[in-house]
Amino acid sequence: MPIPIAVEPPSPPSLPAFVREVPVLSIEHTSAVIGLGDRNLLEVTAGAVGLAHAAFLEGELPVTDVGRGWFVGARWGYVGSQVPGRPAGTFLASPEVWWRVAAVGQEGVSTGAVLSLALPFDRDLDDEDEAALRTARVVRPSDDILLRDRTVSLRPAFDLRWARDAFVFQVRQGIDASLAMTGRGRLDLVAHGAIFAGFLPVPDLLVGAEVRDVYALTEQLADDQRAAVSLAPGMRARWGAVAPALSLEVPLSTPLGGEARAFVAVRLGVQVEVE
Repeated sequence: MPIPIAVEPPSPPSLPAFVREVPVLSIEHTSAVIGLGDRNLLEVTAGAVGLAHAAFLEGELPVTDVGRGWFVGARWGYVGSQVPGRPAGTFLASPEVWWRVAAVGQEGVSTGAVLSLALPFDRDLDDEDEAALRTARVVRPSDDILLRDRTVSLRPAFDLRWARDAFVFQVRQGIDASLAMTGRGRLDLVAHGAIFAGFLPVPDLLVGAEVRDVYALTEQLADDQRAAVSLAPGMRARWGAVAPALSLEVPLSTPLGGEARAFVAVRLGVQVEVE
């Protein structure tokens, strides 16, 4: 039998829920060890590793006078890196606001769509800051649009979930269109997607794995540096109003832009329902 709305499964670690009745506040932190060798390995014994980090604070509010599947939200955070032989720094991301709609249908199928707007943010970066920021984006390739200087972006995406018995399968596909507010106003397109497959050993624990893909469509990059594909096994539990998540992420292809040959990232997050 399909899982009823009343017992919605916990959401995957990095993908949205489909039904909420109260506002939710989310905090997420990613820490990563980055390999700097020529091979796709973390050369820890040689000391050729660096660190990157990112954190985001997010709030989502149901639009209750429309229905339980309409939401507005906002997100803001920062990224940083500290790598031997390269500049280090921590930088604010562009703030992001969105409108999202979702519906739970028959036979366990749910659908949704979101339209996000990333607001331009003036960073006033020098060459060393730019280098540090390029390194930091290795662990947040899907948020690369939020790390660009004085750039406004539209981020439409579509969601599909199938949940039946103890199994959950969820897909997201989106495209980011960004316009730089500097120089000649460069327009860039970045496609991104995610596929999650998991199961519920108990009703309030979701365990599974996610494959994430980011592909730079218009940026001037070599073909072997255009894509960032990663594998992220993880879980999310739910205790009343609190839903913590933990996932481990490793690359399946060279990270976006070729800034690092390998990394291992740990992502911690928690969602708190605000009654």
